[in-house]
Amino acid sequence: MTEAVARALIDKYWTAFENNDLEGWLSCYADDATYEDYAVSFFASDKTGIRDFITQYFDGVTDGEVTLHEANVWDNGSRYLLEWTIKGNLKGSFGPTTEDNVGKIGEPFELRGIAMGHIRNGLFVANRDYYVKLR
Repeated sequence: MTEAVARALIDKYWTAFENNDLEGWLSCYADDATYEDYAVSFFASDKTGIRDFITQYFDGVTDGEVTLHEANVWDNGSRYLLEWTIKGNLKGSFGPTTEDNVGKIGEPFELRGIAMGHIRNGLFVANRDYYVKLR
């Protein structure tokens, strides 16, 4: 695994996220990947659970704007940290505590956070999101 492979994966992932491309986004994850979103108390232990979560996100956010501020890769491309901002209007929930930690349904929101995790064989195998509500 190299840093170039990891950076190509991050570019593919972020492009899919910007375009609400569910299949493109999911293609960046291994079948046995884990995904943890601590702010909304969501935890998935496989790609099916990850699909359910991101589908709720894509369905629950309108006028979404995602910005990747920084992408760091280390340990021969096997670890990453992404710093990002997400803005949009919340039209539905995408986790058990969405309203407390993201915003009220029907209102605009803005989040600033990081995603960090592990890459194996050119795919994400573990992702953890931590973020705060800015508005």
